[in-house]
This record gives sequence, C-alpha cells and structure tokens, in this order.
Amino acid sequence: MATVTLVESDRWYAVSRRLPFTLLQQTDRAASWSEASASGFRETSDRLQEVVAIWRSLFTRTIAPRALGGPLAIASFAGNEAAEQIPRLLLFLTYFSVSLASYYSLPIPATDGWHLALLALEGVRRKPLGRRFELTLTLLGWLGSGLLLCAMGIPCPTQLLRLLGLVKSRHEKIGKPWTGS
Repeated sequence: MATVTLVESDRWYAVSRRLPFTLLQQTDRAASWSEASASGFRETSDRLQEVVAIWRSLFTRTIAPRALGGPLAIASFAGNEAAEQIPRLLLFLTYFSVSLASYYSLPIPATDGWHLALLALEGVRRKPLGRRFELTLTLLGWLGSGLLLCAMGIPCPTQLLRLLGLVKSRHEKIGKPWTGS
C-alpha cells in the first residue's frame, strides 16, 4: 500500500517529486515522403528542445549528474525500445543523435563546435588567427573542458556500482524502480 502526501507547489511539476508521467502514445503513418520528412523535422526539433532543457537543468543543478545514464543505460534503453517497436527505437535513435550533435556543437576542444568557434573568431577578426594565439586558446579550452569531461565520467562509475548492487538509485529507495513508462 502506498501513501501519498500532498505538497504545495507554485509550479505544476517539480523534478524533486520524481513522479513518472507517461504520455499518450499514438502512431502516425505518413501518406507521402514530404509528409514523412515534415514529421521527421518536427520530431528532431522536439528532441532538440528536450536536449536543451536537459543541458539547462544540468547547469542549473535541477537534475543531479547521477541521474544521467552512461553507455550501459543507453544500450539497455535502446534494447528495451527495440523490443517494443521499431518506430520507438527510431525515435530513440533520433533523440540520441540530437544529443550527440548538441554535445559536439559545444565549443569544447576536439569537437566540431570548437573549430566553428575558431572559424567564427577568424571571421570577426577578418584574418587568420596566429598559430601561438590559437594554441593558447586551445590550451585554455582544454583546461576549461576538464570539468565537463569529469561530469561526463560521473554516470559510468555510478552505473557500474548500481549494476553490481552496491548503490541504489533514488527510485529504488522509494520502493519500486522507475522504468520510465
């Protein structure tokens, strides 16, 4: 038996409540290639907005880094989606691709975003960057990206400890593990 306690909130949803809401699922079939393309563009745009919201929540500390999943969680989720329906797997792959694209577009050394930032700087200056200046920017960028790389490394050990049963997730403390559906 579960007991529910009401909590006053000035917003309709608070992340701290950990309530797993599910959406009504509906399968649409496109009648033409143009309709399918428009649907794909719309879906990609929606997933991009979700990714931006997650990045924002991470930087504002609304979501804890330990709530993220590493490679094992991604593989597990992809397998679950593939077991349900192929369209669900394709939607997940859309989300995953948009997530990777958003990461690689950040101005972090060794990503495409870093090269785009340097090209934009060259465009503003209207001349190529000096080799020494570019090297200095790259070294500073590597120092700054160390924190982000550490944050990306957090889900992997946490997930491994969860898999070994040494650490429980917040959802397991409540009683039943949250499955996301």
